[in-house]
Amino acid sequence: MLRAALLDEAAARAAFADWLTTNPPDDPMAFDVAERRLLPLLAANLRTLGISHPIQGAGESVGKQSAARNTQLMQAAGDAVSRLAKDLPFRSAPMRTRRRTRSWRFVEAGRRERCRP
Repeated sequence: MLRAALLDEAAARAAFADWLTTNPPDDPMAFDVAERRLLPLLAANLRTLGISHPIQGAGESVGKQSAARNTQLMQAAGDAVSRLAKDLPFRSAPMRTRRRTRSWRFVEAGRRERCRP
């Protein structure tokens, strides 16, 4: 399944045919966790190769579920960072690189000093 999901052209076609003969997918949703994670990649590669198979629907479904879950996690992470930023004893400043400007560090609320190289 991994080879069918990642390889190109003839190698992917052969790997998919081999995978179908050795492990016919009765119910793609009954796959183990590792195989379920590969389903979106497999569906995309099959679509690129012009192969039509019912497993593509399961791959697209798993991909949509993963995207929705990632969106929820990113939103929760953003909310957590916002709440933490409100509790800081100083105003946060954007990080600066040493190439463009001098580097500063915050020592305590309202005071800063230059970093020594």
